[in-house]
Amino acid sequence: MTAFKEQYSKEIHNQEIKSNKRTLKGFMWLFGLLFIIWLLTMAGLFVVDAHIITMALLITAAICVPVAVIGIRNKLGAGWIKYYFLISICAATGIISALLSFHAVLVYVLPLLFAIQYRDRKILWFTYTLDIIVMAGSMIFGFYHGLCDLNIILGSNHTRAWYIENSVQGNLTMPIDPDPVVNMIIYGELPRAGILLVFTVMLRYTIMNCHDDEVRIAELTYRMDTDGLTGIASKDKFDELAQKYYPYVKQISVIFWDMDNLKNINDEYGHDAGNKAVQVLAAIMFGMTNDRIKAFRYGGDEFIMIVENPDTTETQTIIEEVRKELAGENMDFNVSATAGCATGKGNEVNKLVKMADALMYNNKRQNKGEINA
Repeated sequence: MTAFKEQYSKEIHNQEIKSNKRTLKGFMWLFGLLFIIWLLTMAGLFVVDAHIITMALLITAAICVPVAVIGIRNKLGAGWIKYYFLISICAATGIISALLSFHAVLVYVLPLLFAIQYRDRKILWFTYTLDIIVMAGSMIFGFYHGLCDLNIILGSNHTRAWYIENSVQGNLTMPIDPDPVVNMIIYGELPRAGILLVFTVMLRYTIMNCHDDEVRIAELTYRMDTDGLTGIASKDKFDELAQKYYPYVKQISVIFWDMDNLKNINDEYGHDAGNKAVQVLAAIMFGMTNDRIKAFRYGGDEFIMIVENPDTTETQTIIEEVRKELAGENMDFNVSATAGCATGKGNEVNKLVKMADALMYNNKRQNKGEINA
């Protein structure tokens, strides 16, 4: 069963790498969008202060550099990468929101969208916590150095300093609080944090619950298609493929395996030992499977391996390798198996199974362990 656990762990690891790649692409798209906005601002299309948006672009570019280096070097398999990417995205969205203010208020949602793909509650809540911390700092920093939210009313692109200067000179008759940090936290940070909380909970209970449902369906499908003792595909799965898949394969080779002296092992060493022998053979065959080679437990101590479009010597090589590995197993008793193989068209799969089975029994009767094909 170790081989199956290793494959499962490998698959989980590969999925995390894929998620890291998507996060990396999303980060680059975010920077690309900001770059396009910067170009359009320089062309005079947007009413945004050129110095401020240039500052946002340069800081975001600085954050992008190590992220891009990780992507170029393809170092996406480490467990810390996802945390670093999410921290970088939160930092970038904080800078963008701080300097562009109301133009970019929805940008805080982006880190949550990236986090949800990892299908991990801890990652999602880690990102939410980091998001609201960055948002608080972003609002305070943006008040002193970014665009002033008052511009949304006046249709201008001024900073806080401009409004204070004009207020002091009497050009503005409305009173302005020059340091409203407490007001920003109460009336700005808390409402936005609450909205993000609702958004996070909705992500948690919709997308992740859908994922849990998919996992349950996958588990049921796995149990239906997989032999409980060995972990390889079951005879039911073989019957399904024999009906729906193999008839459309041009050529196949069927290798029919039957363990030798399993009854003697059960009688002398017990059924647990017999089960162990069956599991050992199944694990060896499973280790040789790929997109073209599949292994099935046909029943009891009988197994089938099917090779799609094999070359001239491939099946013989597989048989010899299985027997070699089986002979090298360190057990209290000898474990061996006899094989027979038959090659033909995919739509004759059931006929080929019977032919390989007959050849295997012929080998057993001869008690030579040779392979007839």
